[in-house]
Amino acid sequence: MDSSVDKVVPEKASRGTIFTCNLCKLEARFDYLGRRPPFAPHIAFLEDGYICRDPFGSSSSSQRPLFLGSACSLCHATVCCSLSCSFFFAKRFCLPCARQNVAAFCPEAQAELLKALGAKP
Repeated sequence: MDSSVDKVVPEKASRGTIFTCNLCKLEARFDYLGRRPPFAPHIAFLEDGYICRDPFGSSSSSQRPLFLGSACSLCHATVCCSLSCSFFFAKRFCLPCARQNVAAFCPEAQAELLKALGAKP
């Protein structure tokens, strides 16, 4: 994802543009797709993702970003950040892809992944 460019969701799409997790079906409106949301210039995420303004914050904290999810780096499915849907280790992986490729991760990441999958290392 290094070659991707941050972008604000086009005005036409921003009204009612919805992020949907392909696994748990979580749906939420998002304001920005990328790493550095313009409404929180002091924050840079480690991956491109779907970001919205904090809907639970007060008006003064509404500029805080809430990272909803991203695309799986293998199958490109859109997944949320829930531990039951995805795993992040340098890149985001949906749990089905992570499960299929568990041996490709370093031992530390394998241990975390197996914990997320509910298995013993």
